[in-house]
Amino acid sequence: MATRKFIDLHAHTTASDGSLTPAELIALADKLELAAVAVTDHDTMAGLAEARTEAAKHPNLNLAVGVEVSANFPGGTMHIIGLGIDETAPPVNDLLATLSEGRRQRNPKIIAKLQQLGLEIEMDDVTAVARELGGSDEIISRVHIAEALRRRGQVASRQ
Repeated sequence: MATRKFIDLHAHTTASDGSLTPAELIALADKLELAAVAVTDHDTMAGLAEARTEAAKHPNLNLAVGVEVSANFPGGTMHIIGLGIDETAPPVNDLLATLSEGRRQRNPKIIAKLQQLGLEIEMDDVTAVARELGGSDEIISRVHIAEALRRRGQVASRQ
């Protein structure tokens, strides 16, 4: 068997704004013969249990535990990837809870702004999209909002 050479240290699942469930992501990474893949969902580690279960079925693939968090700095916002994170650590969970709360406060403001611009969209549309795409209402991203707009015929694509 050939040595696996490539890794992906930045992969999202439906636990945030990815298009594959954690299990599907792991299966695809193995099919692509990656040496390792890191599940780094936005502001959540909710997909890791499912990813670990699937990774156990693929002994040639290494799973890296990770998360992508948003950070403000004077120039704006940046995303920071954390790898090898202890998901049971209280500081990690406190940070993720704070970020999740920030999203819960931000998203209705985005919806209100879009409505002011004349677009037809409701928060219920967005949460329905998030659930249908395999996520939850815990992590709702701009991708979910864009998809809700697309489905309502308000825009041509998520872009």
